[in-house]
Amino acid sequence: MQNERFETWRALFNEERPHEALGQIPPVEVYKPSSRTLNDVVPVDYSECDFTRMIQKKGEVNFAGSEIQVGTALAHHVVGLVEIDLDVWLVVFAGLELGIFEPGDRRISPIQLKPKATKRRTL
Repeated sequence: MQNERFETWRALFNEERPHEALGQIPPVEVYKPSSRTLNDVVPVDYSECDFTRMIQKKGEVNFAGSEIQVGTALAHHVVGLVEIDLDVWLVVFAGLELGIFEPGDRRISPIQLKPKATKRRTL
């Protein structure tokens, strides 16, 4: 019953109802299927990482008996873990360094960058 209602609404919304953003024409008149297929997506290479882990539904990664909060935006995606110092781990997603954690941490922390040296101007 609910499926039938949805299909009726979807047909009206996409095939009949004019849309202001499209110049008062229905979406069906301008829609074009994507030329890309799902198979065109290049898998992420984590071969340089020490470990890989799947981010769980609530945004945490399970590692060494702990749950470390990374973020729900990455739920069900894989991240790489790199040991950058003794028991200091870097979390990487698709080449992007997200943050670090140590044993006992409950979430990742921002990476602390060294301040850039500034040139002093002499008069």
